[in-house]
Amino acid sequence: MTRYLLTALLLLPGTAFAQAERVTDINSTHTGPAAYFSFLDIEQYLHEVVAFGSRVAFTADDGIHGVELWITDGSPAGTTRVADLCPGRCPSFPRALAVLEDRLFFVADDGVHGSEPFLTDGTEAGTVALADIWPGHGSSRIRSALASSTQVFFVADSPGLGWELWRSDGTAEGTRLVLDLRPGLESSRPFLLGAVGGTAVLSATTDGNEFTLWRSDGTASGTTLISQDFVGVEDNSNVRPVMAGGLVFFESLGPQVVRSDGTAAGTFPVISFPPGSSSPLQLMSWNGRAYFLRSSGSTPFQLWTSDGTVTGTSIVATLPAGLSARELIAGGNGVYFRGCDDEGCELWYSDGTALGTRRTKDIGPGLASGLEVLQPLLAAAGGGLLFYANDGGHGNEIWFSDGSEAGTRIVLDATPGPGSSHGQWDAIRGLTRATVGNRAFFWASSPGSGFELWSSDGSGAGTALTREVNATTSSLLRPPPDTAYSAQPPVAVPDGLLIFASDHGIDDLGAPPGATGREPWFVPHASGPAVSLGDLVPGPAWEQSTLPVAIPGGAVFSVDLRLWRTDGSPGGTVPVAVAAGMDVANFVALGSSLLVTSTDGTGSWEVRPLSLDLAQFGAPVLTYPRNHQLFQLHPVGARAFLAGPDLRVTDGTPAGTRTLSADLGGGATGQFVALSSERTLFSAWTLEHGAEPWRFDATDEAPSLVADIFPGTEPGLFPGHPRLSSWFFPPFAPIGNQALFGADDGIHGFELWATDGTAPGTRLVRDLRPGTISSDLERVTAVGNRAFFVADDGVHGREIWLSDGTAAGTRLLRDLAPGPGSAVPQELTAIGDFLVFNAWTPEHGRELWISDGTEVGTRRLTDVAPGPLSSSPVTFVAAGGWLYFTANDNVTGDELWRLPLSLLQPAVIFVDGFESADVSAWSSL
Repeated sequence: MTRYLLTALLLLPGTAFAQAERVTDINSTHTGPAAYFSFLDIEQYLHEVVAFGSRVAFTADDGIHGVELWITDGSPAGTTRVADLCPGRCPSFPRALAVLEDRLFFVADDGVHGSEPFLTDGTEAGTVALADIWPGHGSSRIRSALASSTQVFFVADSPGLGWELWRSDGTAEGTRLVLDLRPGLESSRPFLLGAVGGTAVLSATTDGNEFTLWRSDGTASGTTLISQDFVGVEDNSNVRPVMAGGLVFFESLGPQVVRSDGTAAGTFPVISFPPGSSSPLQLMSWNGRAYFLRSSGSTPFQLWTSDGTVTGTSIVATLPAGLSARELIAGGNGVYFRGCDDEGCELWYSDGTALGTRRTKDIGPGLASGLEVLQPLLAAAGGGLLFYANDGGHGNEIWFSDGSEAGTRIVLDATPGPGSSHGQWDAIRGLTRATVGNRAFFWASSPGSGFELWSSDGSGAGTALTREVNATTSSLLRPPPDTAYSAQPPVAVPDGLLIFASDHGIDDLGAPPGATGREPWFVPHASGPAVSLGDLVPGPAWEQSTLPVAIPGGAVFSVDLRLWRTDGSPGGTVPVAVAAGMDVANFVALGSSLLVTSTDGTGSWEVRPLSLDLAQFGAPVLTYPRNHQLFQLHPVGARAFLAGPDLRVTDGTPAGTRTLSADLGGGATGQFVALSSERTLFSAWTLEHGAEPWRFDATDEAPSLVADIFPGTEPGLFPGHPRLSSWFFPPFAPIGNQALFGADDGIHGFELWATDGTAPGTRLVRDLRPGTISSDLERVTAVGNRAFFVADDGVHGREIWLSDGTAAGTRLLRDLAPGPGSAVPQELTAIGDFLVFNAWTPEHGRELWISDGTEVGTRRLTDVAPGPLSSSPVTFVAAGGWLYFTANDNVTGDELWRLPLSLLQPAVIFVDGFESADVSAWSSL
């Protein structure tokens, strides 16, 4: 305690420290969805919508809290966030929404327990976790949820069981495994088809081959086989079920359409087609009947219907020859589908009769009009359908149809003129929708608001944005945590920083005149505004750019596969002269040159050196056909490792390039770090050993396996849970002549390990959470001769830890969110002798923290978003006497901020709490 008292006595009451200052505010227009969107994470980024009583629940990102659960009654005042489950900018990615009586079941990731089931009544206080099915940080990867009259059925993955059927009655005690249909580690891979009363109908496999039909009332004894004759041997995710008239209809091999009431006697095909013919398309229901489309070979498309009996299953209409029919959907007064022929695609309608099956209207006369069905609308005046269409004058806009030509009309030109309110990502992110009463809720884009939730009663006056949920005006793009992508940190150029920023909305359809999109900017270390370095891709386009690399006198980067250099001035930002037609995919610094992966248009990829003055390309060090996987470049000291179709090492010259192994390439190779000037440690996945540590010594001919930590084919370097995708490798943190990392030996769970690159020198450092349950450590980051990381010991939640590579020197650094709560530290970054990171506390939200490796020296640096609000700082860079970072003050969006580097010094603390000598009450700026 004396040490703390002496430190406090050095400070006078009222001592102040410099507050963080915002450096940029380049964008002052609406941003739209600020979170990065990637097809790799398509399931997480779908914005779901579900009717929830008289309201609608949906998922959205407000640009401050990440993707969370929201609820709306259709009015701006009635649109609110339910809860910030993963505090700060980290997204909880709610999904698998299912209504259970007057509550909502959903799956979300709180940043501590992985993606697990929750229940809410629509309020923060009424939102509770139901179970941690995969204990710890792992995710049970719930695939789907189906609500019956009394419970929710879902498919989840759990240790030792694989994917099996689970149920929940809305309580923690009532959330449990129903039955392990395929005992052991192998999964039965259930697929939920529908619910009849309180019983679920599902398909599953008990042998890994053929899928059979089952029923379940939520108990093990009540889970029984219905039939072995249906569903077949194909992946059951190909089945497209629908509920109609209290029955489950689905496609089965044959091909045929099967109906089921959940009993063996009530399960039979209502129609079977000749073997080898095409399967029915897009089952859907309207007015208590099932409908589907079908075509076989040269036979015209047919619209079919069924009431669940063989005699009640018949052709509604045979469509005109040459017409291709897709996207069958129910409206308020009939069924609609997209019909396409040589003249384009138009909206078709059927009232369930041959005479009532017709094209609604030639929306774009003489045009191949683009048409996308969006949403059924139960309007007061007979009902109808909302959909997107392009008439050639208004772009893709919202239309309504009651099935007649006169009743097919544009509802709202949300983006006036030829522009479209249907953006490039809308078809992906806005696939889900809901109807409440006579109003339909759907996703659409508009100038000034971006991609948001709208509602409509089918009239222009009754169509409106529910609320501009994401109204932030960010300049900087910032992906969410734990993705394969990271925000681009600033790079030092003479007298300042190079950043990539936008002067208009990230996903905004209505960019203001003169908008330049995401382009390079110069930020001076001295006071002064940020300076645009040019509109390198003219207009508001958002092109991909590589991480800039510093070179003498500036930096080099690529935009839209073109290479550029800059000295930090507009005039000094110029393209690098390369061969005509050469596309530059990526590059890394290697000694006195850059190693560049490119193609010259001949169809081959090549890797070649480029001098740091950018004046000359050297001879290719290797060349591969373009259809091979693109190279991953890993520089380590004076060498670089090239992971592609094989694993190679190079010094940047053709003569110094050689193949190390054909078994460790093809993208199966992860992080590379130097343990010494001669030894490189890296991670790799092989069929024989799974993911394990490997090494390469400069004198070796080939790499060597360091240790098979998890013996056999199981991956030792992956956590013993499926939270991380198969191509992600946890980092090595080199300290001295060893490296710390996370690994699972199959006995202790995923814990802290160390290696010197030899089998005898590879060891468990400490089992932080004794037993088989993992502490799920992550973000192992070296700072000097120690490493910081995040872990959960089962007592203190997910907090910041420190290790010197010994069991005695591995300890909890500070319990930032005291007790079982979790601060969930993120973005751990070494800055000199300090660690900089962000962490959440109830009093200050997610803010900027620093640690010198002592408890008292682990302290909050600033509070950009005052009070419990979160600024969620990321991309920490030290340059020009400043610590730069990206943060959101909840007013100006994601912008560049900075603090004097002089604040990064041994611990200083305020005097508050001094009287009681309660260290936990003391705080730092």
